[in-house]
Amino acid sequence: AQGDPMALARLRREVDTARELAHPNVVRTFDAGEADGIHYLTMEYVEGRSLRTLVQDGGPLSVRAAVEAARQICRALAHAHAHGVLHRDVTSHNAILTPAGVLKITDFGAARFADVPRGVTETGTLIGTPAYMAPEVLRGQPHDVRADVYAVGVVLYECLTGHPPFAGAGGSMLVLTQVLETDPEDPCALRRDVPRALCDLVLAAIAKDPAARPASAEAFERRLAELA
Repeated sequence: AQGDPMALARLRREVDTARELAHPNVVRTFDAGEADGIHYLTMEYVEGRSLRTLVQDGGPLSVRAAVEAARQICRALAHAHAHGVLHRDVTSHNAILTPAGVLKITDFGAARFADVPRGVTETGTLIGTPAYMAPEVLRGQPHDVRADVYAVGVVLYECLTGHPPFAGAGGSMLVLTQVLETDPEDPCALRRDVPRALCDLVLAAIAKDPAARPASAEAFERRLAELA
């Protein structure tokens, strides 16, 4: 990507976006530079493991741990949204849990400011991870903070069940079709110890209609706190 102007623009975009954010649940990004023709980005070092690795290695998290992880992601996103920044690529892979139990969100390479309708990532190419992307994003429709809420719902579903709601072996096109057209399986049908109220909240967060989801990351966090 060193000779790709678009990739370099995304790198600079990530730095400019992430430097707007300072929150305990957001990995700090400091600067970008170039040395001997190699472009680089400097970030806070975080010792820990991604939620994806934790689930893959140890199976689904406890209900309490899954809810706490989702709450911390929501707090990170609420901070970003308050600064007008949509993340747009929240996944279990870029949610890092430290040994102290602090979860940090990284990778703002797909982010954009909420009041900027088009940016360097929007060139007709799909940017993001289809299994975590809201239907309106996949359709190329206007979207808002509820697209990030959807992604948190997918991550929470994965932490509770061991896999995202749509993540078959048929490749990204099958996943894309499922996200757009298929209802997710009820997490309570996959795991008996998950409370019914939590399953209902997860299903609301990943509803295909944005109006059916929690209205914001802050609202989602509040409802999770009530359940916790």
